[in-house]
Amino acid sequence: MFYGVLALLATRQSETSRHSGAITQFDQLYVKPALLPRDFSRWLHDAFLNRQAADYGSELNLSREDIDALVAHARDFLAGVRQFLGSSGP
Repeated sequence: MFYGVLALLATRQSETSRHSGAITQFDQLYVKPALLPRDFSRWLHDAFLNRQAADYGSELNLSREDIDALVAHARDFLAGVRQFLGSSGP
């Protein structure tokens, strides 16, 4: 999902090296003006929080249903980004 966001930002000549900066720019440039669905923002934020918890927290316990939902959201997110990038080409 993060690299999908970076691809979107690259189309606007916008760069960031931090996940939090990329998420903020994604929300401002694509979600706030309703170019992409608000769900994409929620899914991206959820994925980032889970990643943070896994990397820096004590322990992350996700159920099978949680994992299935995260994977489905990531697939839908990336499909939406690909579709957007394909439709906004030269």
